[in-house]
Parts: sequence; structure tokens; C-alpha cells
Amino acid sequence: MASSTRSQFDESRWPIVIVKTPTQLMDAAAFDDHCKKSFGYYDRGQSFALVFDVRESPALPAEQRRAIAEITDRRSAAHPNVHMVTAIVVASAVQRGVGKAIPWLTRQPVPIEIVGTVDQAIAWCERALAAPPRKRAAP
Repeated sequence: MASSTRSQFDESRWPIVIVKTPTQLMDAAAFDDHCKKSFGYYDRGQSFALVFDVRESPALPAEQRRAIAEITDRRSAAHPNVHMVTAIVVASAVQRGVGKAIPWLTRQPVPIEIVGTVDQAIAWCERALAAPPRKRAAP
């Protein structure tokens, strides 16, 4: 169970990581920690998937969505041989809309799928990791 302000990371299914986001908005420190852990998996040099379970979380503010897009672009460009895919588990139309907004803000082609259950997310991530990576945008 996620604490009220920090994301919880479950690496037991590596290369698929389940991230349970907090039940309250993340303050700057919690968001920084969340991003460092989420994007730190690039440093392993292996393809990986992030499953964000946001069903009990408030929608990310616009500035945090932009920050995620910017970090995605930087980390993806810095690690061209690492294939990262993301699934977002949502419970509402608002969460679905927020999840769809992030890829619009990125230049790098990171496959994202929005689903209703963690099991659906894991199944999609397994398929996506097995597929050839998408061509990256020029820096």
C-alpha cells in the first residue's frame, strides 16, 4: 500500500516495475524522489516497463506532467539502447485524460497504454517489451 505522499515501487516482476502512486498530491520532494526512482531504471541498461497504478491518486498537476515529459525525453535520448514502455492503470475518465496528455508532451516515442487493471497492464507490458522499439526522435 502506498503511503499518503510517496510512491511505492515493486521490482519483484523485473523487468516490469509496479509503481503504486500516493493517495495525495506529491509535494516537490516526493515528486523528485518518484522521478529519480522511475527514471533511474534506465541506468541498469536493460529494457524495462513501468506500470503506474494511479487508481487511488489525484490527477497530476500540469507542471508535474510537463516535468515527466521532459525527463522522459532526456533519459530516453541518453539511453538509446534501452526500450522503456509504460502502462497506466486508471479508475476514472480524468485519470485517463491525464495519462493521454503525457505522450503529447514528449518528443521521444515511449509506448504508453492506459488500462483498468494491473493484470491488463502487465500483459500489455510483456507484449510491448517483446516488440521492436519505436524509432527515436532526433535530439
